[in-house]
Amino acid sequence: KLYVVRDRMGESTLYYAQIPTGIVVSTELKNILSEYISSPQINITSLLEPIRYIAPLDMEKTWVNQIKRIQHGHYLEIDVEGIVDNQYWKRSHEPQFVGNKQEALEHTLDLMQESVDLTMRSDKPIAIMLSGGIDSCAVAALAKRSGHEVHTITVGFGGNVEYDERSVAYRFADEQGFDYNEIVLNPDDYLSAFEELSHHIDEPMTDSAVIAQWVMYKKMRELGYEIVLSGMGGDELFYNYAGYNHQADARQLHHLFNQICPINTPEKKKQWFG
Repeated sequence: KLYVVRDRMGESTLYYAQIPTGIVVSTELKNILSEYISSPQINITSLLEPIRYIAPLDMEKTWVNQIKRIQHGHYLEIDVEGIVDNQYWKRSHEPQFVGNKQEALEHTLDLMQESVDLTMRSDKPIAIMLSGGIDSCAVAALAKRSGHEVHTITVGFGGNVEYDERSVAYRFADEQGFDYNEIVLNPDDYLSAFEELSHHIDEPMTDSAVIAQWVMYKKMRELGYEIVLSGMGGDELFYNYAGYNHQADARQLHHLFNQICPINTPEKKKQWFG
């Protein structure tokens, strides 16, 4: 048997296709497409989803019908009988923590510290992308608390741009004694990176920030940093966008309702409704 496993959160891409001679698996869709699919069938729905919603909605189908995406938290079990798709991990949205608010805050901080400690383990230099916002500043502060020398990189934009946060980031880095580096992006960077990025990405992306990130990472590598940490994902984990605020409120109301009126189990429903 062959087991093909994708990580829990889908950090790395993983594609597969059934071809006449067996199964082919790759971290890049283009490899399968160029070497094994002679007549690709375009899935228009999957092609348009990222254009309309920024990201695909169907986590299994790709824009090529013959090529599928292994979903995050899943693994394929492959043998002569065929392919079995198994889910080994799923995020729970139900409250797991038992304790008061202060205990929850302390536990969250401990988890964040543990995460930073683990990701700082490397035999190569690590930098932290410091924007001056809460998320990246927290990561940098936790790295310092763990006893590491903290190298930071702040990205700015050429010209008079109102959301350039270099001054805030520099002040924080100076206060904390961090090694501070700057990268400046200009319009020409976007134009020069477009063709290169288009070659490397396998699926449509309509978030213009992707181009900036591509240029940023190339410039960071030129500074000698192949590994960087950032605060990306913090907004999603802590319900920090407006839409997530509403979702968090809804989850809290749902939890409180179940405490007041617990009818969501078969036993309780039978007790209440007969």
